[in-house]
Amino acid sequence: MTTDRQNSGPIWQYQTRQVLSRFDISPGKGLTSRQVKERRRKYGRNRLRESKPKSAWAIFIDQFKSLIMVLLAAAASLVPALLAAQEDPAVVLREE
Repeated sequence: MTTDRQNSGPIWQYQTRQVLSRFDISPGKGLTSRQVKERRRKYGRNRLRESKPKSAWAIFIDQFKSLIMVLLAAAASLVPALLAAQEDPAVVLREE
């Protein structure tokens, strides 16, 4: 028998026998029809909610909700401007 101390972590860290014991499952037989009906009544069907897919524009706009993305975009737009500003002095120095 397992103790609560052994089962205190996240479920994915449990040993197989601990999961089977905790959820009252027989490894050879699985769940009985009665257990299935009871669990469906208690928890509902095991289904994911369907969500509407995001458009490309929505995904693009969502990127700018992150501060790091805003900083990277600002840096990416400043670098060409700074390099272009340094081109004139470089040309003058080369001509001499």
